[in-house]
Amino acid sequence: MKSGKKVNRAKVFEKKESYKWVEAIQKVSSIFQEVSEVEQPKVIHIFDREGDIAEVFAEVQRAEKCGFLVRAAHNRSLNEEENYLWKYVQNQPVSFEREISLTNNHKRKKRIAHLEVRFCQVKLRSPQRLKETNGFKIYAVYAKEINPLDGEEPINWMLLTTEVIESPESANTLLRWYTYRWLIEEYQKSSRAFSHRNFNFFSNSSVKSPFIIEKRGFIKRNNWMGN
Repeated sequence: MKSGKKVNRAKVFEKKESYKWVEAIQKVSSIFQEVSEVEQPKVIHIFDREGDIAEVFAEVQRAEKCGFLVRAAHNRSLNEEENYLWKYVQNQPVSFEREISLTNNHKRKKRIAHLEVRFCQVKLRSPQRLKETNGFKIYAVYAKEINPLDGEEPINWMLLTTEVIESPESANTLLRWYTYRWLIEEYQKSSRAFSHRNFNFFSNSSVKSPFIIEKRGFIKRNNWMGN
């Protein structure tokens, strides 16, 4: 049984706007449970920095066939190291370099960015309010732009994921997944037609499992299935 103090904490979080990310994970799980004739695949939830919330990590741990990819917003302390996330990952050796195509927005121009990429496993310390979770063992992929164009802010991504990242190939796949967010944004600009459940459906043969992109409180279910 939860103590009164813990119950109150839970109620406080559920009233926050950030609770929508936990609700999104629960909603997707419930949708698959409703479709009993379809075996639930593993679903990867992709969040931008708004989704860097310990309660999101905890919810994914509890859910079945569920993972996440989130861009880090916080320099979290590590569980078994007297260190912090950014410093620890930045001190890892460069694993590989790659180029990505950046779309233009109000913050940057369209360009090709050259990235150096590092990755490693980390265990994030649980916040005081979630001590029962005993930390979150995940993987971090850090991508930093080298030699950016004059006047352009360099790409500096710290991506956190439950997916196992133990090779340049898997880290490269994770970066590709994160960039799919821009495709959704472009699609939204060109088509404002949402289904009654606020779902968009896409298909792309290069991705081996379906995943969800969470943005602005909507759930975009992307059926990007591989062969």
